[in-house]
Amino acid sequence: MPWRRLPHLEDLFGSVPHLSRKDLMALYRRVHKVHLRRGEVLIHRGDKAEALFFALSGRFSVHLGDPAQPIAEIESGVPIGEIAFFAGGTRTASVVALRDAVVLKLRRPEFEELSDLIPSLSDWVIQSLAQRLRRSIARLPSTDPIVAPRTVAVVAAGDTPLCPRFVQILQEVFRADAPSQFLTGQSVREALPDRPSFDDPSVTAWLNAREEKSAFVFYIGDSDLSDWTRKAIRQADQVLLVGRAGSRPTVNAVEQFVQDHHGPQQQRLILVHEDRQDEVTGTEHWLASRSVHMHHHVALCDAIDVDRLRRFIDGSALGMVCCGGGSYSCLHVGLYKAFSEAGITFDIFGGTSGGGAMAAAFARGLVAEDIDRRIDEIFIQRRSLRRLTLPHYSILDHTPFDAALRDHYSTLRIENLWRPFYAYAVNLSDATPRILRTGPLWEAVRATGSIPGLLPPFITDDGVPLVDGSILDNVSLDAMKSLKRGPNIVVNFTTPLPANFDDDYDDLPDRAELLRHHLLPFTGSALPDLPTLSTTIVRSMMASQKKLANVGELDLVLEPPLPRDVSVMDWRQHTRLMTEGSAFANTALNRLSDAGHPVVAMAKRIADSDARFRAAAACPQTASETALQAAQDAAHERASQG
Repeated sequence: MPWRRLPHLEDLFGSVPHLSRKDLMALYRRVHKVHLRRGEVLIHRGDKAEALFFALSGRFSVHLGDPAQPIAEIESGVPIGEIAFFAGGTRTASVVALRDAVVLKLRRPEFEELSDLIPSLSDWVIQSLAQRLRRSIARLPSTDPIVAPRTVAVVAAGDTPLCPRFVQILQEVFRADAPSQFLTGQSVREALPDRPSFDDPSVTAWLNAREEKSAFVFYIGDSDLSDWTRKAIRQADQVLLVGRAGSRPTVNAVEQFVQDHHGPQQQRLILVHEDRQDEVTGTEHWLASRSVHMHHHVALCDAIDVDRLRRFIDGSALGMVCCGGGSYSCLHVGLYKAFSEAGITFDIFGGTSGGGAMAAAFARGLVAEDIDRRIDEIFIQRRSLRRLTLPHYSILDHTPFDAALRDHYSTLRIENLWRPFYAYAVNLSDATPRILRTGPLWEAVRATGSIPGLLPPFITDDGVPLVDGSILDNVSLDAMKSLKRGPNIVVNFTTPLPANFDDDYDDLPDRAELLRHHLLPFTGSALPDLPTLSTTIVRSMMASQKKLANVGELDLVLEPPLPRDVSVMDWRQHTRLMTEGSAFANTALNRLSDAGHPVVAMAKRIADSDARFRAAAACPQTASETALQAAQDAAHERASQG
């Protein structure tokens, strides 16, 4: 008599009133155990609902149509498909196993028999199972497409074995933050010596039970596609593909198995480096043959990068979203200066238009004063956005701007940055967003800043015309949330133009008057104080985000005031704007810190964590890190003297 199986039934049906051990045995005899592997379908949409299921172990996704877009997730210990079962209709959604799972199936005839044998069962099921389902399903709203993983497989990528030092740091970082288990094939064999195979259902149940005791369970794969490696991959919500930078980026058999069982959303590429160099090279070759959600660079001489990876996995990575706004984008530099001096570091940067250009500089690790100097060199000394051309493709000559960007960004590629970055642009062909996360950095900055009319579209290598992302979304918060969960500091410019102008519409000069003014500027009268062409274009794009949508509790929106006496294309005021942005951010940080704002509190925890790891680091500082540290030290010195 299989008494050892009854505790599972007690967990599922223990709250049924007056349920006896005899009743449990009646249940046991009538349920059918179903074993599923990752990717197998438990319920097909449109099938007749002739059975009720209970998830004994595992995890499942619910789909209305597209397999890549689940609408919900179901964890173990809950019923599945009971609504259609009781309604007597057809299945309205498909249910797919997200890992190897064990399910109990109760067909309609057996359920009716049990309802006669156990009078309280039917009412209990009808009244309570739907409620349990609502509590247990983790909904995936459209604003948060990233699913929090509970199980993570760690396997080797490329032609080298899995790096032991990376696994060691991973254990130290995760165990210091939350209860986490790390399992290998050997440790599982030792824990379950009498199991003939990793595919034994009892092994699946044992592995799934580890989740109840830990925030995360890591499955460390073998060096080859062994039975354990296959099991680890099938059990995982997310897979870390760990390769050694500088080695051959060949896709190995283990990675091929991952691709067969997981979509890009569940894969991260980790490239490990012995130390943290000023510039990384070769990442594009790794990404060319892999489709992954994100990639991360990790230096093995300290735990800073692994701790950042942890935040991306557990949903606490801090992002900075920079909005468009022409010369007003220099305010971002001031905000970033204040954040840096407060010790706040970001895990990922992204932005639109001028904000995208500033975010690119932040991701490079440049200090605020260096960025301000580069702005002066590009826009003032080289006058890169003040050269008119014949208005066939654009009003401004794009070549000086392109040359300046090439000079400052050289051959640096987005995928070789130590911290992730994206630029938000728009495909002019079909008016769809284009989130640029790979390729030359200067091209991304140029594309996101292609102000329609003023500059020609940027044409990609595959012939796609890209224009300024502000025409669709001046504050690309949705783009950031498509890459990660967790806190963001979002910059938004909202100060309007003057509500009323002193000059009238009738004061607008005709062509002859404009020609006289520009050809003989010292003899004519001043032009009326009305919006210029560039102001109208840029402010019209900024208006695309009058009210931010998709703002959550962990999104801190900062709205620095725009000075009324600075026009949207007046780059001569860059240093003033940086100074005003810094003053605004310092005041805001002090106020929000005193109020206990959750994003500021999380940012400070990240800063403390970085400082702790940096103090114990064996990594020599890069040039960017040295400059940022010097700026922070100087700020602290000024504060102590003041």
